[in-house]
Amino acid sequence: MAEKERRIHGVSICRRALCISHLLFADDSLLFFRANLEEVQAISDVLQIYAVASGQCINFEKSSVFFSINMVGEQRERIKELLGIREVERFESYLGLPTMVG
Repeated sequence: MAEKERRIHGVSICRRALCISHLLFADDSLLFFRANLEEVQAISDVLQIYAVASGQCINFEKSSVFFSINMVGEQRERIKELLGIREVERFESYLGLPTMVG
């Protein structure tokens, strides 16, 4: 039986803009996805595959997650538990650029 195809959706930065699913910088990555268990599992699977294929370890102590204000506490806790990372309230800047605009 074929495994169900998983599709990770991105987020739009404004109306009618293309969706962004990730941004890559030097040795850092920002991943954007819907905060549901299916997409969290897909992200977790991809990170594990990447670590095995590349031989690199993902530093979960330096990893963090940011949720929109629409996320309820119980779902937030479940996602953080599944990914094994901490939550941040906001990101001040990244590489000297603001992370939140508007």
